[in-house]
Amino acid sequence: MNTFAVSFLVRPSKVNKAGESPIELSLCINSERTYINLPRKVKPSLFDCKKQVIKGRSAEAKELNEFLSLMKSKVYEAQTKLIEMDIPVTCTNMKDMMNGKIVKKQYMLLELYREHNKEFLEQTGKTVRMPSYIKHLTAYNHLQDYIKLKYNGREDIFLSEVNSSFVNGFFTYLLTKTISYYSKFKILQKSFLTSNSLEVSFK
Repeated sequence: MNTFAVSFLVRPSKVNKAGESPIELSLCINSERTYINLPRKVKPSLFDCKKQVIKGRSAEAKELNEFLSLMKSKVYEAQTKLIEMDIPVTCTNMKDMMNGKIVKKQYMLLELYREHNKEFLEQTGKTVRMPSYIKHLTAYNHLQDYIKLKYNGREDIFLSEVNSSFVNGFFTYLLTKTISYYSKFKILQKSFLTSNSLEVSFK
């Protein structure tokens, strides 16, 4: 069952010399949790953890409560945008969306590899031989298995997450299976670079 929970907390352990602690936004999505420091501080004794509000009727309390409501709205707005863009709703993606790092649909690695293999299949018997197509399917399956292993069951990753560490790890993974698909991945890399989908250089 999917879970999505938003809450605020004020830790007494983070109190400053003025007796105030930063207000944090806690975001829990499935089994993943992250904390975001908000640009507001308050005395821990003034925060009602159960009601999720700042106690009192002062102008400061009113302003802070309005701020908390605004931040909560921004969280759900970010969630809606991710869903509309068909991007997985994860803590990392939520933070990126809220910080303006995601402005359009990001390409996914396996998604593009599937498109690549589809185009390859259409050329089978013309400019592509069936054994070559089968090798690409096998390479795709190993890449899919590696992503699930490295990213705790994730089905795909964004191209922005592909870096030298990911590539080196994938090559090591293939070596442990006594398989060499380096050339296939290089071909895929060139395809991404040609379409300007990938800005990572593998050398």
